[in-house]
Amino acid sequence: MEPTKVIAEFQDWLQNHPEYFLPAAWQDLPQLDENLAEADDDELFPIAMTISKWCSRHNLGEKLRQKASQGKDIDDPQAMDNTFTEIENITQTLRQSVQTCYEQLKKKAQEEQ
Repeated sequence: MEPTKVIAEFQDWLQNHPEYFLPAAWQDLPQLDENLAEADDDELFPIAMTISKWCSRHNLGEKLRQKASQGKDIDDPQAMDNTFTEIENITQTLRQSVQTCYEQLKKKAQEEQ
């Protein structure tokens, strides 16, 4: 699976499909954020591998493989609708999206209690 497609698909999940992380995977998004903090922007494969491993641990690996095989690619700017403004900001953008998604799902969980 191409790293650019994995990254693009996961970014789409964070922004447009936070329900994929319910009922429990969202609670471990901070761990993913920490792992992404260690990644370099110029190395897309390790970023995609970090995302893939995290998804596999949360029973989202197969869904990610299926969606990424038919999904967007960050190398195609028109397909990404400016999700990543520059390739150099991938790690930062992903981390911000992870944090935002986590906070939204945490708030939702608190409201439901």
